[in-house]
Amino acid sequence: RKKELSGSAMSQGGRLQLHSIFRTVLLLLCSFLLLSRAAANAESPAENVTKLRAEFVRLRNIDPTTDDPGTRPLWRALAQKMAAIVRESGFAASATLHPSLVRVRLDAASVYARLYRQERVNSDAEHCVNLLDPLVRENSTSIPTDNRIEALLLRGDIAVALSEGGSDAEQWYTEGRRIARAVGSPLLPQFLARQQSLSNETYDDLIPSPELETPRVVRSSAEPAGATPRITVVLDPGHGGDDSGAVGSDDLLEKEITLDVAQRVKRLLIPHNIRVVLTRESDLFLPLARRTRIANHQDGNVFVSLHVNASPSHALTGLETYYLDNTDDQAGRKLAERENGASGVAVDDLSYILGDLIQSGKLEDSIRFARVVDAELVRHVAVDGSGVISKGVKKGPFFVLVGAHMPCVLVEMLFVDNPADARKLSSPAFREKLSQAITRGILRFVAPTNSNLSRRGEGAPERDTPRKIKTKKRK
Repeated sequence: RKKELSGSAMSQGGRLQLHSIFRTVLLLLCSFLLLSRAAANAESPAENVTKLRAEFVRLRNIDPTTDDPGTRPLWRALAQKMAAIVRESGFAASATLHPSLVRVRLDAASVYARLYRQERVNSDAEHCVNLLDPLVRENSTSIPTDNRIEALLLRGDIAVALSEGGSDAEQWYTEGRRIARAVGSPLLPQFLARQQSLSNETYDDLIPSPELETPRVVRSSAEPAGATPRITVVLDPGHGGDDSGAVGSDDLLEKEITLDVAQRVKRLLIPHNIRVVLTRESDLFLPLARRTRIANHQDGNVFVSLHVNASPSHALTGLETYYLDNTDDQAGRKLAERENGASGVAVDDLSYILGDLIQSGKLEDSIRFARVVDAELVRHVAVDGSGVISKGVKKGPFFVLVGAHMPCVLVEMLFVDNPADARKLSSPAFREKLSQAITRGILRFVAPTNSNLSRRGEGAPERDTPRKIKTKKRK
């Protein structure tokens, strides 16, 4: 009996021990699964960098110069997050610097430079210098050349801000100018302008970020000697810099198409004694609000923003010409959301704002301008057998058109993600045809003789309007 009891107790103890082991193994397995899931859901460094870059672009569109005290805490928090990414990656001690982290370092440095310029906090300048130093060293062979040129420009700018003079900045500008000239960088004119400012001691003209520069207007040598242009056309090539816009097959980029077409239209307009201003002359980022600001500053008569479209189905096609107005059309609203991009202004908010802006007296001129441009696109591009259609004139809440003091339109030149449209947009001959049609539309609107158009589109001949627009009489 004692043996039976003893065996029973041993058997029960063994079962308890096995149960304990099983429970321990099960807990360890659950913990492993939870940790694995957490690791899978955790954002990778690349995802963090992408999110920070998107936030940088959004803030840059809202407040590009950190003038708004309300957004400065957002700028400061963003710079701190970027600097933390740099530290956590071991970036400072790395001999080979990853391109995406080079971009983060440059962005963080530019934010600290802007904050220092506004608030004169010494630690902001120190952060900026520390972030830039690995990028401007002579042995920085692992840094992409474009990034090093940008870093040298920014390093010179912060040197000017720190010393209230140009003695320390000259070395950075000289080295940057040397490299920029060697590779044909579009930043070369900025180095030249800054060194000229140092010579003239006009330091206040310097802006601590090459991405914030307003392009200088350079009168083309193609303009007739001694001519006195009375009409100014402002062309806005959509997107630019790190904002590629829509992307089509074979990496066809909206920002490249729009710049090429704008340059072609400029070449075609100048022989007609018309002054042409491009909001950007190269592949540089330009905040949306600054584009119409340039147009207003240059006293433009008309403003044309050039874009190409895209759709989730990759099957839509057609030319579209828009003017600024509220709309209930869902397709138009979705397009406006894409083109407004990182402006930070929702379409619904923009629609509310437009309630007052549309009463500025330029709506009817913009409608007429859009119809004239569309008519020329139909006449010369969307012809029978071309495979191109025009979807007509539409209205939409486009942020890039807000604030323009002149008739303004936005032209969507086909769908870059449609394979058939992409083939056309890749063709220089087709781009020239588009440019000629847009040029004809502009010329028709501003009239055959410059004397028929007073400042900012007033008094353009009504006979050029495809159909008359009835204007409600104000009480």
